[in-house]
Amino acid sequence: MSNKELSQDMQNEFEMSMMGELNFFLGLQIKQMKNGIFISQSKYCKDLIHRFEIENVKHMGTPMSTA
Repeated sequence: MSNKELSQDMQNEFEMSMMGELNFFLGLQIKQMKNGIFISQSKYCKDLIHRFEIENVKHMGTPMSTA
């Protein structure tokens, strides 16, 4: 999917206008490359960690069944 196709699809689905290349949308970070479009929430997660001041909290593993 090209940048133009992505822009058109987004405009068709949501009420929005394009002001250049799409980088952020609804908390999602959009990276458009030749081999595809990559979506992540890393910036959103970092912002939440900073907002709630939990940068230096003790990490804890999540128990998970191995079966």
